[in-house]
Amino acid sequence: MLRSACVAFCALFLVISAARAADPGTLTSKTKAAEITVTFDETVRVNPQLAADLVAEGKRWIAAKRAEADKAWENAPERFGAGRRWKLTRDYAAAAVIARHYVSVLRTDTLDTGGAHPFSEMGAVLWDTIPQKRASIRTFFKETADDGPTMKAILFRVLVALKAEKLARKIEPAPGFDWSKGVEPKMTRIGGVTLAPAPGPGFGSGLIFHYPPATVGAHVEGAYEAFVPWESLRALLSPEGAAIFGGSRPPRDANL
Repeated sequence: MLRSACVAFCALFLVISAARAADPGTLTSKTKAAEITVTFDETVRVNPQLAADLVAEGKRWIAAKRAEADKAWENAPERFGAGRRWKLTRDYAAAAVIARHYVSVLRTDTLDTGGAHPFSEMGAVLWDTIPQKRASIRTFFKETADDGPTMKAILFRVLVALKAEKLARKIEPAPGFDWSKGVEPKMTRIGGVTLAPAPGPGFGSGLIFHYPPATVGAHVEGAYEAFVPWESLRALLSPEGAAIFGGSRPPRDANL
């Protein structure tokens, strides 16, 4: 009986250890110059292939930022007096799961390097759980050439959404400052984009473009989101895009 109990305990220990090995948890690094943390939400953590991909990216980011901080410390050690360090965080959070196999992940970096205020960067990762690899928003459109009809149509809708949000926040235009120059009709210059959910079974309701503070306005305005409903881009969708979009954005999601 004792042997059976030991075997059962060992088997349970192996299962728990395997689960922990697959769970990315939190990545951390602390040096004399920087304290760096990378976190992953539950949706990311339960998908081993997605988690492994983002962990690898997170480790590369940590290495690059650690080297950057160490160089800054060597060049200006007085800026790190009294134990001061850069505080850098990266968070991966799933924004939506669409068509049961596209996982849309928002990546948010917060960088406090001792300046007047921390600054942020935002990006996105689209993961397809069928081939278990990264996908691209480009898949959902007939064409996405820089300055082409699709990107110009998307940019138009983005600017409409941002203007409406600025109006809702009662943001007065700053003389001589054109905030719209922060975005361009290019996939790499229009902002980090995630898929927005819809009430239907696994459908997407459109695209959400994410802008950290100081990207499309003054830093004090904070971050912005621009929602572009799929219906406004219907004529530009590829067959795959037409298959995954349907319905309107839930009010609860729109108010997040």
